[in-house]
Amino acid sequence: SWSVSWQSAGQPVKSWPLLEQAAAIARKLSPNGELPVMLSHGRAQTLRALGRWEECLRELQPLRAAVQRGRTSPREEMSIWMQYFYVYALTGRVAEAVDAHDRAVKVAAPQKFSAGSPGAWSMALSAARRHLLLGEPAKAEAAMDQWLGKVQRAGLRTGNEARALLTRAQSLQAQGRLAEALRDLESALQVHRDQLHGTQAVSWLSGQIWLQIAKVQQQASHHDAAREAFTTAHQHLELSVGPDHPETREAAA
Repeated sequence: SWSVSWQSAGQPVKSWPLLEQAAAIARKLSPNGELPVMLSHGRAQTLRALGRWEECLRELQPLRAAVQRGRTSPREEMSIWMQYFYVYALTGRVAEAVDAHDRAVKVAAPQKFSAGSPGAWSMALSAARRHLLLGEPAKAEAAMDQWLGKVQRAGLRTGNEARALLTRAQSLQAQGRLAEALRDLESALQVHRDQLHGTQAVSWLSGQIWLQIAKVQQQASHHDAAREAFTTAHQHLELSVGPDHPETREAAA
């Protein structure tokens, strides 16, 4: 629970040592040394956040075996396939990413998710990321528009609005709509600051937003603004996901 709190606060570097301790305890308590599904899933998610993608895939192997043996609930199975989708997408394994997403969607199909539920968010975000992966930014924009519209009409605050705005901004940038992308990114930054209660709040997401601002400013040939944003992104990413994370190295470069 402590590690989940740090992960939710956008600090995977602080989450991981706690997950290591939790795993050591769980292995001692388990008759066969296996970790509970929830713990393995949390470890895989944090390894992915830290950019340790091959380790993430190794952590997912026993979860895949648990799915094959029928030892997971439908929602656990959906989450496991989503983890595969994201890590395959990050490592450029497009066909495997699409296959994993298809499996997640198939498991999710019989389930009913309310507008602001984690399940509805997971399906919307993954659909948008899939469209971006396949070079379909307009469809990614539509997926985020639809989710944001449903949440706003229901008067909900889910904690995912900043990530949705960041994803929509990436789709807008891919379409060359740079001014609209910057507006979404500025809104994402403000929403995230409000959620973390402070303008100086540092998290993985704040680092990603600043990194995207820098890329848009660079594409718009606003070089001073881009350099400043890259510097801020690097500071946030180094503190939240470490100096060796691919995004931290990108900001530094």
